[in-house]
Amino acid sequence: MQNLQMERNARTIRRWTNEEQRKFKEMTEIYRLDFRSYVQHFPGRTYTQIRMNYYNQLRKNKIVETSDIRPKENFQPVFEKLKHEEPDEEIFQQTLLKIHTESRLFSEQQANQSTQFTSPALNSAKQQLLIDPLRQAVQEQQPINDMKTIHNLINMIDEKAMQQQKQQTK
Repeated sequence: MQNLQMERNARTIRRWTNEEQRKFKEMTEIYRLDFRSYVQHFPGRTYTQIRMNYYNQLRKNKIVETSDIRPKENFQPVFEKLKHEEPDEEIFQQTLLKIHTESRLFSEQQANQSTQFTSPALNSAKQQLLIDPLRQAVQEQQPINDMKTIHNLINMIDEKAMQQQKQQTK
């Protein structure tokens, strides 16, 4: 216990050598503020020592990475461009449809796995009910603009599947 405490005190009291400072400066260019990565290059130093050394050097030597700091003027053209650009509606619709079909198929797979008593005929009917309205929306190029519309479409599909299930059980 006493040896461990002496070793810890020795590590905390020791000053940074010129060689360590040079190596530390090189590491700041590579790792920036990721102090955990510095620890492997300075085996006798703790995370806290490395962090404190960085901030001491920053304060004393006014080390400021110019590549990390940009003036506000550089962002203005980008902001202006983004304000005037309109999103591509077709890409939005395709992405939305893709997300919808993937989420619907995933939920169908989860439902099939959780309920083992459903019949194959019901599963095929559900898939048919799912695919038909989506194909129709794509063929007619109807926009699906919001989540409420998607939610209503999903509910409609579920209701039709339940109606078919009731008709098949009669």
